[in-house]
Amino acid sequence: MDALHTAIWPFQAAWTLAVWACASRFVRPRADAPWLVGGHRGREREDNGKALHDELLREGRAALWIADRKLEKRLREEGVPVLRRNSLAAKLAILRAPVLAYSHGEDDLDPFLRYRKKGLGLRVLLNHCVQQLKSSGLFSREARALPPRAREKLRKSQVDFDLLPAISPSEKATFELRFGKEAADRILPFGGGAHLDAFRAMPKAVDGRLIVWFPTWRDTASGRDELREAIEAVAFSEPLRKHLRERGMELAIVRHINSKDAGLASDDLVSFRSPSEIVPLLGEACCFVSDYSSLIVDWLLLDRPFVLFAPDEERYERERGFFNRPSDLGFGPVARTAGELVDLIVSGKWRDVAPYAEARLRRKREFFPDPMPESFAKSTVEAILSRLP
Repeated sequence: MDALHTAIWPFQAAWTLAVWACASRFVRPRADAPWLVGGHRGREREDNGKALHDELLREGRAALWIADRKLEKRLREEGVPVLRRNSLAAKLAILRAPVLAYSHGEDDLDPFLRYRKKGLGLRVLLNHCVQQLKSSGLFSREARALPPRAREKLRKSQVDFDLLPAISPSEKATFELRFGKEAADRILPFGGGAHLDAFRAMPKAVDGRLIVWFPTWRDTASGRDELREAIEAVAFSEPLRKHLRERGMELAIVRHINSKDAGLASDDLVSFRSPSEIVPLLGEACCFVSDYSSLIVDWLLLDRPFVLFAPDEERYERERGFFNRPSDLGFGPVARTAGELVDLIVSGKWRDVAPYAEARLRRKREFFPDPMPESFAKSTVEAILSRLP
């Protein structure tokens, strides 16, 4: 199937660009046409994109979500306005839309949209998270070793946009590191983080029976193999299972969207959850365990215990790069092996957040705006409207 996709890809691209070239003679962006929003290449409706889309619908604005075939079916059943990604209807809607909003890249809306930049509505990069931890491949060891011109060419090959709203001057600074100073006037120090409304609405205190572990994606096969071994070592640890059973607790392990299902069976002590469950689960969690997820920053808003489990942090930094190393943040205790993670959970030491309070407060003041907007989603809509003709 991969070979077939590779063979027909040039013909798909040529067909798409030809359709757009012909249709664009008669179809132009219109202020009254629906805004288009997408993310995760059509596979999920989550994060900043979902929060923005929900807010647009609440305000009575016409807005369509772009989804792949599987997600489209689900969204239609839920009554969410949707178009299928890469369909003719979606391609024509792209030409009409006054706003094209995406969380990861232009291909969230159409696989070939990166090749067409002129004659379109306002292209808004929402980013799917708060950008303060891991950086893009532009900061990998290989990219940093490139000559300046080659590195700049690589930077320009990244996702493009007309507007990128950040949540604070600090996040704007990290975006400028990624996209270059020439993008500074397209990056606003406000209007980002629409998904944060969901975290602000969560309770500060919960019953203390659910621990959520969210391991992120590893770019290499060896890294994924090591992570899978760690997950199995923790999930089948008898000391951990005994601890959970005696205290009526559960460990929920949430799969990253790019990771395959491990095929491990859930029970009442350790469960394996889908990516779409992460935010509701965090609303109930008494402790969050993660490595390089930007959800670590969101978690600060709840002032609940955090455990960093990052056994390959140095290698990850070489291969991917960080704006801020997770182990330098000081948000909570650190485990470097599966055994250390089990021992830490069983000991209950993770419950004491006092040693980390000062570091958390300092980073919260740095990462988040003061004062907070009444609604991050409304602020995002207003930021986009401020740049429309």
